[in-house]
Amino acid sequence: MRRSSFKLARLLVTAALLPGVAAVTQTAARPPVSKPAAQSALQRGQEALAHGDLTRARAEFEQAVHTAPKDAASQSALGWLLAQEGEADAAVLHLRTAIQLKPNFVEPRLTLAGVLAQQGDASEAEAEARAAAKIAPKNAEVHRTLARIVSAKPGDEAVSEMRRAIELAPTRADLCDELGTILAQRNEFPEAEVAFHEALRLQPNLETAHFHLGVTKLQGKRLDEAAGELRKAIELNPQDATDH
Repeated sequence: MRRSSFKLARLLVTAALLPGVAAVTQTAARPPVSKPAAQSALQRGQEALAHGDLTRARAEFEQAVHTAPKDAASQSALGWLLAQEGEADAAVLHLRTAIQLKPNFVEPRLTLAGVLAQQGDASEAEAEARAAAKIAPKNAEVHRTLARIVSAKPGDEAVSEMRRAIELAPTRADLCDELGTILAQRNEFPEAEVAFHEALRLQPNLETAHFHLGVTKLQGKRLDEAAGELRKAIELNPQDATDH
C-alpha cells in the first residue's frame, strides 16, 4: 500500500531512566521550582502547536522543562515534540523521565512506544504499549497503538486489539481504516473491504480509506471499481498522489 504494500506508515508518535537522566531532573544547586511558570510555558507551547509554530512550541516546552524538570507533563510534551522532529534519542530521554515521574501517565508511554517501534526496538515498544493497556484499558488509542506494534507478528492479536479500539470509539473512521489495513496485510480482503466501507460510511471524504479500498479491489481484479476509488483518493488529496 502506501510506500510499501499494506504496511502502516504512521505510528503514533505517543520504563526506567536511562543512565545519566537523573542529572537532568535532580540538581542540588537548582533554585526552587516554579510550577506556575512551567505551566504557563507549557500552555504557551500548546497554543503555538495549535497554530503550527513548532519552533516556538519547542522553545516553550524546553523552558517548561528547565523551570520544572520534575513536571511530568512538561517532559512528556517536549518528548512528543522531539519525536515529531525526528530527534528520537532526545525524545526517549524526556519520555522516560515523564514516565518515571508519573508511572500512570499514559500519553508518554504511547509516544515512547511509537518512537521505539520506529527505532526497531519492537520488544520494548510492545512492553510500553502493554503497560499503557493495563493502565487505561478503555482508551481506544492505547489499543490502536498496541495493534500497530503487534501487527507484524503472527496471530490475530492485532485484529482483536483494533476491533477493541473501534468498540471504544465506534464513530472514528480512522480506526476502521486501520482495521482494514491490518486485515489486508493478512490477505483477508473481503473483511478488509467491509472495514474500509465502514470507514467511508463514517467519513465519506476519508482519502486514505478510498485509496486502501481501491487497492483492495485491485486484488480482486475489479479494475473499474478500483479505478473509481483511486480517483476519489486523488481528488481529495492530489498533492499526496505521488506518495502512493
